[in-house]
Amino acid sequence: YISESHEPSHVIGNSYTPFHLRMTERTRELQAVDGVEGKIMNDYEEYVVLYDMTYELNDSLWDSYFFSTYSSNSIGASPSTADLRHSRLNTLEDAPNKTAGLHESAGHLMTIGAFNVNSTSIPAWEAVLASALGQSITTTNNGTDTNENNAIPFPAQAQPHGFGLTLEGADLTGDAETYEGYPVLSSTQITALATELVDQVKKRGPFLSMSHFVNRVIQNNDHRSTAEANNLQGDVETLLGALQSAIDQSGLNSGFEDEVVTASNRLGLYDKIENDLEMRNVYGPVASGSSGYLTQDKILKQLGSSLQVRSDTFKIRAYGDTVDPISGSTTARAWCEVVVQRRPEYIDQSDAPQQLIHTADSNLLVQQTINQTHGRRYEIVSWRWLSENEL
Repeated sequence: YISESHEPSHVIGNSYTPFHLRMTERTRELQAVDGVEGKIMNDYEEYVVLYDMTYELNDSLWDSYFFSTYSSNSIGASPSTADLRHSRLNTLEDAPNKTAGLHESAGHLMTIGAFNVNSTSIPAWEAVLASALGQSITTTNNGTDTNENNAIPFPAQAQPHGFGLTLEGADLTGDAETYEGYPVLSSTQITALATELVDQVKKRGPFLSMSHFVNRVIQNNDHRSTAEANNLQGDVETLLGALQSAIDQSGLNSGFEDEVVTASNRLGLYDKIENDLEMRNVYGPVASGSSGYLTQDKILKQLGSSLQVRSDTFKIRAYGDTVDPISGSTTARAWCEVVVQRRPEYIDQSDAPQQLIHTADSNLLVQQTINQTHGRRYEIVSWRWLSENEL
């Protein structure tokens, strides 16, 4: 997706700051340059407005839409026969697919093994990032790229034209697979990326929405968390989202630095931009954004459908004891463990799952007081007694 020549390519899922906007802006009215006063208008006598299309599309899509992967021939089918193409989506037992599924399907589906991006566990991030370990990729030139056990592929397309490009090499700008293939990481590189990503989560989190995790930081208190305000003020990391910052900080694309754009060799067009920090996304490898260059959208294409900003399954442990009122000694102790899971339906099910507690649309607003206070229902998945040596 690309709308104008001044927009970055592959805007959905990426987070690069466009150089035609200030770091504090999502939009601006196009100003005349070279001594011409006033704002520029189009043929309809409207001011020309420039948008950060990357930010706006991520903000609109990541938290409001998802692909159910229901096929058209599954309408009206029972849960056991519904054709879900997404293997990690599970249909609830009481949820036949209906024609209105466009608006209601999310209330009847659950994700198996969703991952909370607010995790600060390096091993957990390693496991998620390496989930495509050894995956074979079919290419459009009638070939199959069989990746070895230590290779984790991140293709931009379902069927790339070329083969995998190992990013551990050097002088990659002239490699044919840079423009036809896709990036391949090793387990060592995955560890480096996971380590930097945890650092970004600690600097920026907690993320309150997926678009918050995906997008860059706008230096405006209405669009950033307290952690971001304290840790990223004036930092070059504000030009990028957490994931792309982690990619850059881990040096995974260092093999493309044999040919770069710098402040000394940039095009004269960019001389109109006064703030050098806002030019940082123009600088860097010439191959930036190519098929073999690792950007966050390539990672999100693989993992995005299983990522979320909260957990829905919780393990709760409780302890109780009995104390002798005379001696004050403890005569009995007990420990128990319960696993509970948040369900799509509300406590009072007269409100439909797709209704919301906070919305400007009165037709979608939750009506029942208990639902406004306590939200969605929790279900006990398991319960057991614990022995002391299990603690």
